[in-house]
Amino acid sequence: MARLYRSGWEPGVYYMLEIWWKRMMFPPRSRSEKSAPAVFTWNCMLVTAFTLGWLTALSAVAVS
Repeated sequence: MARLYRSGWEPGVYYMLEIWWKRMMFPPRSRSEKSAPAVFTWNCMLVTAFTLGWLTALSAVAVS
């Protein structure tokens, strides 16, 4: 990961993995219970489901 973080892709990869994925989409339980309402959890699940559906459709189009 350190080599990837030091490459030209660093800003996007670092933000997507370290900030967005670990802290915004799936925050640690100790942080999420204090500051995130239940709507936040449903929103994250909806975004995750949409992303999986989009990647599945993209893969299906690429294969055919």
